[in-house]
Amino acid sequence: MKAIKRLFSLVFVMVMVFIMVGCKKVEFRIGIVQYVSAGALDSAREGIVEALEKGGFVDGKNVKINIYNPQAKQEDLATMAEQAIQDNDIVFAIATPVALVLKAEAEKQGSDIPILFTAVTDPVASGIIDNATKPGGNISGTSDMNPVADQIALARELGITVNKIGMVFTSSESNSLVQANLADAKCRELGFNLVQRQISTVNDLQSAVTDLVENEKVDVMYIPTDNIVADNMNTVATICNNNKVITICGEEGLVNAGGIVTLGINYKELGKLTGEMAVKVLKGEAKVGDLAVATLTNFELVINKAKATEAGISIPEALIAKAHRVIE
Repeated sequence: MKAIKRLFSLVFVMVMVFIMVGCKKVEFRIGIVQYVSAGALDSAREGIVEALEKGGFVDGKNVKINIYNPQAKQEDLATMAEQAIQDNDIVFAIATPVALVLKAEAEKQGSDIPILFTAVTDPVASGIIDNATKPGGNISGTSDMNPVADQIALARELGITVNKIGMVFTSSESNSLVQANLADAKCRELGFNLVQRQISTVNDLQSAVTDLVENEKVDVMYIPTDNIVADNMNTVATICNNNKVITICGEEGLVNAGGIVTLGINYKELGKLTGEMAVKVLKGEAKVGDLAVATLTNFELVINKAKATEAGISIPEALIAKAHRVIE
């Protein structure tokens, strides 16, 4: 009987050792809250994860990555933000609306959890931080401020006469309002008439774009890095391309989704930059509040020649020759 008990004890110990050896130690819980599924934001998330892995923080090995995506629904965003602050050791905010809600939720909970944002156009103007060089507190990150003025100036290189430029954006997105003001200033400088349409929800998008194209008869459409518009770029591109209206886009993902041309940043690289900041925080090499907001300085000219040809739109060879990438 004693021998049997010893055998059971030995088996129990061996099983426990096996379980303990087999278990993977999770050192940090990392939350990624992404506002909506869209090309640019997806790429930013991929860049974050890649940078974390390169820095030695691998999901399922020594960290647990929790991904939240409210698909632009404010009620769901509020719930997910609450969970993300409670359940993680560090949180990423992808897009301005997410950063604002996570900041407010952390303050509500009295939490000093590190928050790193990305795909935020102007974190100071949006009220996320007070100083981009010295953010202080528990939040910093990377800005996706695109070269709006240079993008508007592309209208002069399209080989067509441009008098009127259309622009549609979501009224509740402060990042889009920043771009709208920059676009207006550049259009005034170049002598273009900028006609803007603000939308409240995606339900307003099709009618707004149709109005600009068919009624206002804009020569070119400027598409900012607006989250709702980006998530529905196929609708915008279809209307514009069917009417042979060239779309100048705020970033490459919009071109991949049917737009015609952009001079913009690479969102995966922006995500990597954000992930690298997180690695410093996780390794104890820096505090979030001491990290200045970072930006990318290299912009790439990308042209969707295939979509332009399909729509019967001619792109000057001189512009194509300057492109970093041409979609044939």
